[in-house]
Amino acid sequence: MTDEVLLVFAETIAHLIKARDRLKGHASRSYDELISLAIRKVDEVAPVNVSKAAKRQAREHGLAKDLRRYCWFCQPQKRGMKDPNREIFHWEHYTTVDEMTRLIYSLGEDPVLSDIAAVLRRARIVWILKSENTKLSEAKAGSRRANPAQAYEGASITLEHDWAECARIPCEWHG
Repeated sequence: MTDEVLLVFAETIAHLIKARDRLKGHASRSYDELISLAIRKVDEVAPVNVSKAAKRQAREHGLAKDLRRYCWFCQPQKRGMKDPNREIFHWEHYTTVDEMTRLIYSLGEDPVLSDIAAVLRRARIVWILKSENTKLSEAKAGSRRANPAQAYEGASITLEHDWAECARIPCEWHG
């Protein structure tokens, strides 16, 4: 993720926080949703990894490409991942949106852009299996997950790549 892109996201989020605080309760819930959506959309520029089990399943499913080449929009498409009902694979936020939102709100009413960007830099996506996502949920490692590596270990999810090897590989259909 480039610093410039993260700063634009950080500026947007900072503006939304200020607008929400100015309203003092009126429609603040709508602003909370917008802030959460802005954080969620960082996944479009975040590094992508894949679990070893998802990689194995992808091969069995006839997918020749590295799963990191696919985005969330490719999952149900025939020319994409051929998972029309999203029953096999799961686009997982390694550091959850809720966790990043909590961290950004903890920065206070007038957060510094570089601090927001530092939180957003934690964004990571992992293609996992639906069954692995169930394990995360059963391990109580759902949306509040301060230590993703520990949560994955507890759910016996092994990543295929070291995060240092992962970058955002643009999807050939959706960018």
